[in-house]
Amino acid sequence: MSLSKSLYNTAKKLINKYGSDVTLTTSAKGAYDPLKGTYASTPTDTPTKAFISNVGSSDIVEGVINIDDSKLLLMASNLSKGDYIQHRTTKYKVMAIIDRVEAQNLPIIFTAIGRSV
Repeated sequence: MSLSKSLYNTAKKLINKYGSDVTLTTSAKGAYDPLKGTYASTPTDTPTKAFISNVGSSDIVEGVINIDDSKLLLMASNLSKGDYIQHRTTKYKVMAIIDRVEAQNLPIIFTAIGRSV
């Protein structure tokens, strides 16, 4: 979904004003280690803003989204399943990405499901 520049600016202002401070931890795939058969990964922490709410009963999908999961609406340039979001003392693992809103072909707002770890 693409947003016009004015709607992008409005969304950015609202999230910056009313969102909670969170830290997004992403891991970039690094060099392949043939001895271990794995890729090295380097975690990167990025401060951003997010709205965190409980999932509703209509959001629950057996085996994917649980009643204890949280819905995360956050600003980020990139978000992947398996990334982590730290909010105060709670750390969430991104279990699923529900929606992505773009402006000028750059993702700015993600709706994701997070599970407390």
